[in-house]
Amino acid sequence: SGNSQPVRYVEYRNRDNMKALMPFGRGTRPLEAAQLFVLALLKDDARDFDVGRGFQNMMIAAWAEGVISCPVGLQDPAADAAVGVPQGYHIAIGIAFGYPDVGAAQHLEVASAGGGIIG
Repeated sequence: SGNSQPVRYVEYRNRDNMKALMPFGRGTRPLEAAQLFVLALLKDDARDFDVGRGFQNMMIAAWAEGVISCPVGLQDPAADAAVGVPQGYHIAIGIAFGYPDVGAAQHLEVASAGGGIIG
């Protein structure tokens, strides 16, 4: 363990900035409603193990506070330039955080109480 600190986190709270990232990946729809988006930048020569571990801890801590999360990948290499990723780093993955839709949660509770399946 060399304690190289290969991960940098970028925080987005502005919805317009989050929506601007949507064209750079598949499955970016959670950015439409997210209150927070955290993007992990990884050194080019580093393993991504620490990214997963760091985001796992963020997701567990958020869940404990009633905040939901969803991993969001930005697969398009042009995203690095759009975000302004420093030289020697690349986008590893991001996570969208937000509060659950209370109406949807109530719908799920009603369906599960009745033993039905929601499609």
